[in-house]
Amino acid sequence: MPVDRGLFTNKEFLKGVTSANRVLPANLSLQVLAVQSGGRVLIPATISPVKLLIASRMATLFYVLSFQAARADRANEYHAIAITVDKPGLTARARTGYYAQPYAP
Repeated sequence: MPVDRGLFTNKEFLKGVTSANRVLPANLSLQVLAVQSGGRVLIPATISPVKLLIASRMATLFYVLSFQAARADRANEYHAIAITVDKPGLTARARTGYYAQPYAP
């Protein structure tokens, strides 16, 4: 997923946090949460009318994908998600992961 590299000094914050005791303030920044939820980050100094037009048009183009989640062995088990596209020039924007829960008996 393309990310403005000038925005993040450490890409580690883009990965999901595997446990609550490992959360840092940067993990909860709006920019990180936007990327993790499949969104884009536009930096005010670099926003142009063309970029805004492209972003608004991209918001109308989407698919809904679903899958059967793996069973979690423990509560809040983090699972990364990766979506790939086999067509050059296309990019999929999607969540980067989820926290699975064990099935209730």
